[in-house]
Amino acid sequence: TDGEGRCGRGEPSPQSAFQFRQREDLTVAVVIRMKRMGRKNREYYRICASDRRSPRDGRVIEEIGTYDPHVSETDARCTLDNARVDYWLSVGAQPSTACRVLIKKYGTNGTHVAAMEEARARLKARRYDLCLTDMRLPDGDGLEVVPLFKAAGMKVIVLTVEDGDEEIRAAIDAGVDGYLLKSSDTEQITHAIGIVLQDAGAFPPQVVQKLTRSTGEDPLAKLSSRELEIAEYVAQGLSNKVIGAKLNLSDNTVRNHLANIMQKLNFHNRVQVATLVLQHLKKSKRI
Repeated sequence: TDGEGRCGRGEPSPQSAFQFRQREDLTVAVVIRMKRMGRKNREYYRICASDRRSPRDGRVIEEIGTYDPHVSETDARCTLDNARVDYWLSVGAQPSTACRVLIKKYGTNGTHVAAMEEARARLKARRYDLCLTDMRLPDGDGLEVVPLFKAAGMKVIVLTVEDGDEEIRAAIDAGVDGYLLKSSDTEQITHAIGIVLQDAGAFPPQVVQKLTRSTGEDPLAKLSSRELEIAEYVAQGLSNKVIGAKLNLSDNTVRNHLANIMQKLNFHNRVQVATLVLQHLKKSKRI
């Protein structure tokens, strides 16, 4: 054979021809399809180039996109690596019906590319006010993401079956604004969301009772009479606006007082302030 794998009269060598047929067979056998991943109640799809000669839905050769049906903006649900999509199409890969539609819409020169970019821009600019999360997630600890949501300016309510002292205090320390048990009905959950969005804490009586069990020195002595007054209103679940109306103060003044309170007590949210006040009132037999 010569250096290019040809023999005799310029024909491909048997080995070279076999390798070419292998490549050709693989190209013909490649399909572009969606593979469901995700959880049981929260499906998520990978868009893959797969070898359909493999059992079941084929061996994945390469992931070339994703599709998330739970994204609120329809045109932002699909993400394609168009360079790789174009490559596989150029070598004869066959997309499934669903993938063909997505490629036509969001692929290179797709009919909905502009709409996709606008939808993504809307999602990026959108600000969410509140997150309702469990403490135990299938892929991790729900409390680990609380600081991320708080950093984005969101309120966080934990909805969980956990009612132990340790779990409740861990949630408080993480900075949650509310703590609800999954036995709560729809009306209780709706009411709690409304309270939290008004800058107050939302905790059912059985949770509050567990929060008032600790003992030790009373750090409220650090507070001025005005700060203590505001802290007691915070413990009642009142918002800054309501507290300001009761004390004839502006919202900003109440917010500044509350910031000073948290700084003196080394707290980072009003829920911790409320918890401390409840403990103080219980010891003094006022609750």
